[in-house]
Amino acid sequence: MWKTHLATLEMCDTQFQTKRESRLMSSDPFSSFLNNFEDFAIAMQIYNFASHSIGQDEFKLAVYVATGLKLSPHFVNTVFKIFDVDRDDQLSYKEFIGIIKDRKS
Repeated sequence: MWKTHLATLEMCDTQFQTKRESRLMSSDPFSSFLNNFEDFAIAMQIYNFASHSIGQDEFKLAVYVATGLKLSPHFVNTVFKIFDVDRDDQLSYKEFIGIIKDRKS
């Protein structure tokens, strides 16, 4: 199932890249994010230890702090639509980081 989620995200990312605003810092924000993934994972782990998930604004801020990338609301919304398995508008460590780590290993 997670392979389908990631394939969908990569497809959306490709479509998004062709329509993105010029103010994005990178031509491939998701790849840049993955290059700095460990910094973001640490931030997510802190939320996980507190049994707290993050919303879209927190996600966007955490990505910016960890990577310097300013993600558009559309891109963040797409990430949530793909990874928010329980549809509570929150991403848990398990929903996002667990899937990405499984894919990277």
